[in-house]
Amino acid sequence: MNVEQIENLENIEKFECLVCTGEFAMDRAIYCNSHPIGERQNIEIVDLEMSWNKEKFNLIDNNEGKHLFCVECLIGQAKAATQEMPLAKGGVGLQCMAANCPNAILFSECRFYIPPNVRRHLNARIIEENLGAANLENLERCTECNFSMIIDIPFEQLRVFSCQKCKAEHCRKCKHAWNDIHFGRNCEDLLNVAEERKHNFENRLSEAIIRRCYRCSVPFVKMAGCNQMSCRCGAVQCYLCRAKDINYSHFCQHFRNPKQTGCGQCKKTCLLWHPEDYVDSVALNKLRKEAEGQGIELVF
Repeated sequence: MNVEQIENLENIEKFECLVCTGEFAMDRAIYCNSHPIGERQNIEIVDLEMSWNKEKFNLIDNNEGKHLFCVECLIGQAKAATQEMPLAKGGVGLQCMAANCPNAILFSECRFYIPPNVRRHLNARIIEENLGAANLENLERCTECNFSMIIDIPFEQLRVFSCQKCKAEHCRKCKHAWNDIHFGRNCEDLLNVAEERKHNFENRLSEAIIRRCYRCSVPFVKMAGCNQMSCRCGAVQCYLCRAKDINYSHFCQHFRNPKQTGCGQCKKTCLLWHPEDYVDSVALNKLRKEAEGQGIELVF
């Protein structure tokens, strides 16, 4: 770098970021917009050496009376706003990072500095907030991906919401998945069927976790110890596969990964000290997926 280039760098106008206190070139400054949102007026737009008068919605490019921030701090604020941090009033962008400042960092002006993946999520949240604030009539959402559509057709003429984004379908009245269970039944009858099926799945969940002695039927759950279970009635069974009348020869004696389904040497599947929670979780997840396929939500 020659002397002229160094002098040019030194002459670049800089600003101090209000958050990280670092110094940055003024042309990289991000600032909050102090103009009231929604106020239509004739304002002067200043862009480098060009200026003109134009009726515009609150676009001012001079920095007077505004808080300045660097791009990195802007990105951090944008990431936080994709989660729980409130957006600016009116859903126009990000809240100013200065304490007690009511101004907004307009999304239309800062979005090009935000990484695409963060920008996509932030844009989706801004759209959702604006849709919610608009109080639109006949606005309906997909129960799977939250995609929104305005449907003016009465329920009696169109019972099914067909999502244009994820292709999922649900009943517009009861919001239940539109599947073989709902087809041909009204929503009231479906509730009875759904409750019965859910009850059956809950019973199967209990059976997946709770073992029973094959001889006296007493229920039990193992909290610790090995997988050879001895009942007070004298019956012995495997906690994992529930085989009855076993001894220690039932279990594989070779070292292997507990998640491996079978031993390559003795071909036995059960381990004496296999963690029972892993076996139970496999069975529970299988039941959960089966229930979800029928539109039933299981909580455990």
